[in-house]
Amino acid sequence: MTSPATQKDNSQVIQLLLVEDDEDDYVLVESYLDQAYDGNIVITWADTYEKAQQFIAQSSYDIYLIDYYLGQQNGLDLTKEITSSTFVVNAVILLTGLDDHKIDLEATKSGAMDYLIKQELSASMLERSIRYALSRKSIEEELIAMAQHDPLTGLANRVKFNMALSDKIQYARREQAQFAVLLLDLDNFKEVNDTLGHTTGDTLLKVTARRLQKSLRDIDMIARLGGDEFVIIAEFNNIAEGSANIAERLIEELAEPLELDCHQINTGVSIGIAIYPHDGISPEALLKSADLAMYKSKRGGRSTYRYYDPVFELELTQTKQLQTELQLAIDSNQFVLHYQPIIDTESGRVVKAEALIRWQHPKKGLLPPAMFIPAAEKNSMIITIGEWVLQQACRDCKQWQTIEQLKDTGVTVNLSPLQFRDENLIPIVSKAIASIQLNHKHVTLEITETTLMEIGEDVIERLTMLDQLGVDIAIDDFGTGYSSLSYLKQFPVSTLKVDRSFISDIDDEDDDKIITKAIVNLGKSLNKKVIAEGIEKKGQLEIVNQLGCHFIQGYHFTKAMPFEEFTDWTQKFHNKHS
Repeated sequence: MTSPATQKDNSQVIQLLLVEDDEDDYVLVESYLDQAYDGNIVITWADTYEKAQQFIAQSSYDIYLIDYYLGQQNGLDLTKEITSSTFVVNAVILLTGLDDHKIDLEATKSGAMDYLIKQELSASMLERSIRYALSRKSIEEELIAMAQHDPLTGLANRVKFNMALSDKIQYARREQAQFAVLLLDLDNFKEVNDTLGHTTGDTLLKVTARRLQKSLRDIDMIARLGGDEFVIIAEFNNIAEGSANIAERLIEELAEPLELDCHQINTGVSIGIAIYPHDGISPEALLKSADLAMYKSKRGGRSTYRYYDPVFELELTQTKQLQTELQLAIDSNQFVLHYQPIIDTESGRVVKAEALIRWQHPKKGLLPPAMFIPAAEKNSMIITIGEWVLQQACRDCKQWQTIEQLKDTGVTVNLSPLQFRDENLIPIVSKAIASIQLNHKHVTLEITETTLMEIGEDVIERLTMLDQLGVDIAIDDFGTGYSSLSYLKQFPVSTLKVDRSFISDIDDEDDDKIITKAIVNLGKSLNKKVIAEGIEKKGQLEIVNQLGCHFIQGYHFTKAMPFEEFTDWTQKFHNKHS
């Protein structure tokens, strides 16, 4: 009997395990194999079921030649053991002294690739059967490799990753070791797909896969889970330092701009890190922890990394609960609008009212937008809520037109980034105004400066379409973004709102005064109105008036009020200043 197959290191030689309890049959089969392969085969003989199991545990073989009868045990059971793995192909040929169709079917069902009758054996028959089994094994291995790899990037896919993660957990459990799971999500990938097309998006994914591989060690495992998500399994002597270093290296690598299809693409990556066993002891738990950490990284500014923290779980639960309650609020009309006046201090008139949403929660009372808008912005709820705000604000403004002292008072509505990107924005705005025959000049849409800078090249087209509807457009929080003068000249906006951060200390900080004066002068040079928001003290009002800004909003005059209260307040204000 020859030595186990692992002791032979020659890829051209076939490694065969012959499981046969009859020594005469073993000698006969061995002679046929020697004739067929002229020494290019290594035969390991196991004369019992148990010995075969030992050899299989120690070594792997190209071919398993198994007798149907093994004393008190059955070769079919051993065949099933050998072929039980879904993703490992083992070529088994079953030998029997019986020409029985039933046994033939049982052999096939158990996973055997061929079935040979001992009385008909010959060297050529064995060689042909082995050649067929090896060919089939090769084909099946190729199919399995395809099933375990992403066809676009060539990386391992989710199936392969799950297997690797399960194996890594078993190893780490035995060795009492730690390892990291890093979940990566590309920043701005959707924008690339939407603006440059899926072909460019696919190219970006392929290039990203190569860049990631270049930044990893040979011992690290990387897979593409789908979309723009990648995942890495990595082990380090110092888990904290090692995982931080690799995350920083990946972020730095992917921060470099790319030239694809004649376009410069600036992307990045957000990474979530989970550590075994602290953040999970199962594949599902580790991946969930890494996903929560990645989500926090994404929400925290992108192009950064976060380690999992159990508090993320609580935050997620609270967010889901809040979103459930928000859907109920939408369905049962729990939202109300409050209005804060925008006053022209030269004429003493309320020229506009900013619509500010509140949530009349059945248990928690009246909630400000900061308590629920961030949750709504995480999904499409903000689109539905924003549409309701626009429609209600237009209806309220229409009512003001019936009151002599408010007939010239317009309404201002904030648009979230998701609303501004929504392809249905233009028809939604048009319908809200036209359905109640409101004059378009009474409607102003506010968009933050940061939102305008993030939208991309189609921002001017979107603003132009809104401008063509006849509505005014205001840039909110002006001065906090990075608008260039050339952009401002192109944007069809009518109003700039000075961010309250420049107003809060304007009576103490010279820098804030200089910045505000520059914004006022810029507005005048571009023929745009300038509103100072956040005016709370008389001293602030006097300074911005001196700087040439006379459109004012803030607590110095009044807080935001419900519709009826605002209507009464405005009439009294106009009476007082008429």
